[in-house]
Amino acid sequence: MTALLGWHPGERAIQSKIAVAGPMSQAYTWIEAGMPHEHQVFHSTRLPFVPVTTVDKLGRPWCSIFAGSDGKPGFIKSPMHDKLTMTIKSWEGDPFLENAKLFGI
Repeated sequence: MTALLGWHPGERAIQSKIAVAGPMSQAYTWIEAGMPHEHQVFHSTRLPFVPVTTVDKLGRPWCSIFAGSDGKPGFIKSPMHDKLTMTIKSWEGDPFLENAKLFGI
C-alpha cells in the first residue's frame, strides 16, 4: 500500500517545470511506508552522507549534507522497518539548523 495520497504542490510544480508531470504523476504510488531489510542494511552500512533540502522562512531552498563525524558510513541506523535515525555532525551556519526550527525540529 502506498504511503502517500499524492504529490504535494511543490513537487507537482517541479515536475511540470522539467516536463515530467505526465510520466511521474502516479509515481507516488511506488512509495511505501516501510523498507525491506536490504534497504535498511544499505542505508545503515553504505552511505557516507545524505543530502537534505529544507526551505527557509522566505521559501528559498537550501541543501545541507548530513554525515557522521568521521565521514564514513554507519552514522545512519534503522531500528525499525519504517525508521531511519542519524547521528550527524552539524556545522555552524548550516541553514538546516535555522530552517528546522520552522518545522518544530
